[in-house]
Amino acid sequence: KEVGLYGKVAVMKLFRPQHEKKDLLFIVTMRYNAMILECISDGDNLDIITKAHGNVADRIGKPSETGILAVIDPKARVIGLRLYDGLFKIIPLDKDNYELKASNFRMDELQVHDVEFL
Repeated sequence: KEVGLYGKVAVMKLFRPQHEKKDLLFIVTMRYNAMILECISDGDNLDIITKAHGNVADRIGKPSETGILAVIDPKARVIGLRLYDGLFKIIPLDKDNYELKASNFRMDELQVHDVEFL
């Protein structure tokens, strides 16, 4: 099935929340719109459901020269985003949260090429 998105996809990651039987899809567009999508199948019918969404842009900040980086905690508790130089965003993944809200953390390092949760 073909699904249209409004915007250019910058990041696309699969993750599986704890106690779930299937993966969810996390997408960030070039204009910093973030969404979590789920595919529901009923026989031959496929539906794409938006589980959560939100705009994670900031009014200030220099967009990262190395591109948008996204990382998902191995236990699917949080999503980390590096959109701007010197800033790291954390999005908590609550099951009942339908709006993606991020908290910002300052970083001294400006040239970040990759991020991972340990």
